[in-house]
Amino acid sequence: MADILEVEPTIVARPVDRPLARGPVERRHDPDDRCVGRLHPTPAAVSRSTASMSTPTS
Repeated sequence: MADILEVEPTIVARPVDRPLARGPVERRHDPDDRCVGRLHPTPAAVSRSTASMSTPTS
């Protein structure tokens, strides 16, 4: 992400740390490159998202 935004990695890491601490996403290491950390939604976040999409709005 830092490469895409053309910023230092620490600039991207700080905002990502907040949702990691709260739990909606988790970081998984890339099996092909241990230096790469990929963000994935947690099962709880997916459930909340799915539930909110199926709730009708008026």
